[in-house]
Amino acid sequence: MIIGKWGITNNIIKKIFLVIFLCTSQGVASIIKRIKIEYLGVQGSSNMIYTDRLVLKKVTLDDIDIFTEILSDPDLTRYLPKGESYTQEEIKNYVQQRCEHWQKGFGTYVVTAKQNPSEKIGYVGIETIATTHFRDIRYSIATPFAGQGIAFEAAKNCLDNYFADGIGEKVFGAAVSQNKASIRVMEKLGMQQEGNIKLYERDDMVYFSIK
Repeated sequence: MIIGKWGITNNIIKKIFLVIFLCTSQGVASIIKRIKIEYLGVQGSSNMIYTDRLVLKKVTLDDIDIFTEILSDPDLTRYLPKGESYTQEEIKNYVQQRCEHWQKGFGTYVVTAKQNPSEKIGYVGIETIATTHFRDIRYSIATPFAGQGIAFEAAKNCLDNYFADGIGEKVFGAAVSQNKASIRVMEKLGMQQEGNIKLYERDDMVYFSIK
């Protein structure tokens, strides 16, 4: 151990330089990346997230197929704010809007199977709600893959990546009150129910949030 003129040891000097390093953008980025991989289990960039069973990839216009499958299914769309199936033109516009939202630095992912990345399962993402400054998490899984915990796995990793990237504002979640499965996912994510807020026009929706 070497003690300097003012009684400062080498270890203290090293710690001072470490703090300076961590205050730089490079240092912060390194810490965020380490936390994401070692503690949150999130791997990859904002364009791609890998989980135990899934790959979440940034939505593109080529993903209109999975959105068509989901948004034209009346059993799924009855739980969405619109409440009914989308037309083909509406689906096309919907996918275009999802792609454009990424200009904000965050947005929607298409959920695929890790063992078969060409197999599209659903979508998940965090976006700003139109005409508001609030952000919410959205997810939907195609009917053949329901009941396997995929929505929770995708949503958890999406949230973890969002907060780990330092984007993190408060995130809301919305579900039709009869959609018990979606409500269970939000509760499992650690989201707390909100009592005095209305983010969509439907009157039969309940709201949750996490920050």
